[in-house]
Amino acid sequence: MKFTPLLIVLFFAQFTFSQLKSGKIIYKVQPMEDTTTIDLKDDQAQSFLEKKQEQRERNLQFLSYTLVFNAKESFFETQDMMENDSGVDLIKTAWHAGVFGIYYSNIEENLKLRYFESMDKSLLLHTKFHNLDWTIGKETKVIQGYTCQKATATANINGIKKRTVTAWFTREIPFQFGPAGIDGLPGMILGLERRNIYFYADSISLSKKSKKIERPTRGQKISEGEWKELLEEALQQTPWGR
Repeated sequence: MKFTPLLIVLFFAQFTFSQLKSGKIIYKVQPMEDTTTIDLKDDQAQSFLEKKQEQRERNLQFLSYTLVFNAKESFFETQDMMENDSGVDLIKTAWHAGVFGIYYSNIEENLKLRYFESMDKSLLLHTKFHNLDWTIGKETKVIQGYTCQKATATANINGIKKRTVTAWFTREIPFQFGPAGIDGLPGMILGLERRNIYFYADSISLSKKSKKIERPTRGQKISEGEWKELLEEALQQTPWGR
C-alpha cells in the first residue's frame, strides 16, 4: 500500500491527537458590539449609564480564566480574583461578565457542578452534562491555529433567562469541554459568545499525561429548579419585584 505525503501527515496527526490525555487552556475576555440601547429620558442619567458601561467593558480585558481537563472531567475558574495593579475589582467584573465561581463537568457521570456564592449563601448547583441541544453550522474561523466550527444553542444563563450562545469548537482537540460550563460538542470550545461578551482561548497546552481533576464539594447542594426559586424569592424582596 502506498501512502501519499498528505495521508502520512493526516495519519500521524490523528495518532498524535489520539494520545492526548489532558490539557490546560487560558481564556481571555473582550466585549462584543451591543446594539441594544436604553433611553432614560434624562441626559445626566444616560451619560452616567454609558460611562459605567464603558468602564465595565474596559475592565473585561483584565479577566482571565483557566480550564484544566482530562478525558472525562474539566475544571474551570477565574484566575486571581484579587484587585489587580490597575485597581480593577475583578470579582465585580466577573459578576458583570456573568461568569463567576467554579465550573466542573464529568462526562461519564453526566454531571455538571457549579460552586458560587450568592445572597449570602455558598451554593453547589447540580445539572446534567448533556443539557444543551446544539446546532452545528458550516461557518469556520481559526483560533490559536486551530480551525473552529460554529455551533449555537439556547442556554439558561445563571438561572435568570434563556439566551442563545454561540460556540466555536475544534475537532482537532478531541475533548468535549469549554468555558463557563458550556460544553458537549465533538471538540474543544476555543471561542464562546454570550451576553455580548466573547471568551477566547489565549493559550493552549496539551499533554500525553493524565491530569487529576478535583471536583468541588463545598456549598449547599441545589438543583436548577431550586436555584430558580431562590432567584424569584430574592426578586420579590426588591421594590421592582413586588
